[in-house]
Amino acid sequence: MAVTERCVTCPKNGRCELQKVVDFVGFDEMPFTYTPKKLPIERENPFIARDNNLCILCGRCVRVCQEILGIEAISFNLRGAQTYVGGAFGKSLIESGCTFCGSCVEVCPVGALMDIGDEWSRWPDRKAASIRCKYACPVNVDVPRFIRFIREAKYDEAVAVIHEKMPFVDICSLVCEHPCEDACRRGKLDQPVAIRALERFAVERSRKVRPVQYSETLASDKKVAVVGSGPAGLTAAYYLTKKGGHAVTVFERLDRAGGMLRASIPEYILASDILDREIKSLQELGIAIRTQAKVESTEKLFEEGYDAVFLAIGSTPEIPHEFKLAANEKSLIQVDSETLMTTRRGVFAGGNVVTRKQSFIEAIAAGRKAAASIDRYLGGAGDICETLAPVSEAIPKVGRIDNFARRQRQEMPWRAPAKVVGNFTRIELGFSDELGHEEAKRCMGCDLRFAVSRMVTWHEERLVQSAWQSK
Repeated sequence: MAVTERCVTCPKNGRCELQKVVDFVGFDEMPFTYTPKKLPIERENPFIARDNNLCILCGRCVRVCQEILGIEAISFNLRGAQTYVGGAFGKSLIESGCTFCGSCVEVCPVGALMDIGDEWSRWPDRKAASIRCKYACPVNVDVPRFIRFIREAKYDEAVAVIHEKMPFVDICSLVCEHPCEDACRRGKLDQPVAIRALERFAVERSRKVRPVQYSETLASDKKVAVVGSGPAGLTAAYYLTKKGGHAVTVFERLDRAGGMLRASIPEYILASDILDREIKSLQELGIAIRTQAKVESTEKLFEEGYDAVFLAIGSTPEIPHEFKLAANEKSLIQVDSETLMTTRRGVFAGGNVVTRKQSFIEAIAAGRKAAASIDRYLGGAGDICETLAPVSEAIPKVGRIDNFARRQRQEMPWRAPAKVVGNFTRIELGFSDELGHEEAKRCMGCDLRFAVSRMVTWHEERLVQSAWQSK
């Protein structure tokens, strides 16, 4: 169809559903005179731009907000020729209780509702750019999903969501550097959601802090040696045992397992009894841990019958010469970036020995990647994905949250300085029930827009039917 004056001014030109309908019907080129309504464009929030000059009053955004999500922040205002869609009771989106989930933008057929772009280009795709907390996390924890479980007081399920991506939820809730919070879109409005504090909140109330301790796969006849018992090594051991069914032995040169978790993190942040419990849970899964067992040659491990070796030896000053592995200009072990395999077939490496500086959650990601790669090398599928919490096919009913945009971040309670001087008592006290639930209500639910089915117009259904009939 001819691009009209109205189309030229519309940010959705080329992606508009009305254009698709006109193209399908086959209207001849004909000029459409567009008389602007001269209505103001609402941009007072950092997420959604509303241009009622382009609105066709179809009501999709109203239905998804009121009937499906139950937020009730958008409605039809005024009557007759003056009718327009906007914040409930004529208020702005900020004042109407809008959670800025973006579902209204997702269903708008024209350019009346558009995302306000900011740094979208640095994300791999539109989904990652929207659910930034999830995709900024090195292991992609489904943050909005576990926060929704917290809002429903389903703490076991909330913890299970995190367990889907790592074995050490208890530790993570205390030491994670929370890149998810740095990426949280709520920070554009005021302050990001306190995600790590909510994780700790759920852990302290869950009856199932550690994952189910059994292998989900029939035992293979393969043996894997993991050198190093830090977060990367223990994570790889966990998935190789639970998901791969392999016999795993962890070698630790010190007298206690834990790697940097034990050697580098103060007791008042990560208590040793918590670390000991997490390590014991791995041993209950069937993982053998040998302490005071320094490995100086990977070849000897192969001679002992191991089929693969994973080196997670941390920030070692220098790589043992007996390993006979190529190093890069930074004296770090050289690996294939996709598989983490070194120059010696069957030997893999990950964590600080490859990148020098990694956070706790980055080390977990390295362990996951290594486990999948080693499993494939040993003939498995390399599938370490888990679903441990219910996944509902229905769109979550959020409900109305009054004054959503004005809800301030809850402050973490701390012990009085006088009570922690001279001892190693934990400083953070954690959220109370009230504070935890109030903080969970601040989540914008940025994943909801992808749960809303895209509208299929009648002409698209006709195209599908025609294609099917032509077969």
